[in-house]
Amino acid sequence: MFLSFSLFFLLISTVTQNTVTAISSEMSEAVMQHHKQFLMNATECKVKVGATEEDVLIFLSRKKLPETRTGDCMIACMMEKMELMKDGK
Repeated sequence: MFLSFSLFFLLISTVTQNTVTAISSEMSEAVMQHHKQFLMNATECKVKVGATEEDVLIFLSRKKLPETRTGDCMIACMMEKMELMKDGK
């Protein structure tokens, strides 16, 4: 009986671990895809509105909102691309 329970527990543990690993891998891939899209949006919007490298660095590296007009426009552009805002609202 103990041996059967031990094997059952080992089987469940292995299946659970493999499932978690697979889910974790899928989530990592999804996060990487969203990150890639976010950076593409940032690059496209920077060019579109004429934002500076400093605007981008402030937002991406320092995690603050840019204080320039072009920086604001870049953020608005990115929000529109992510469908969080439409027509500036």
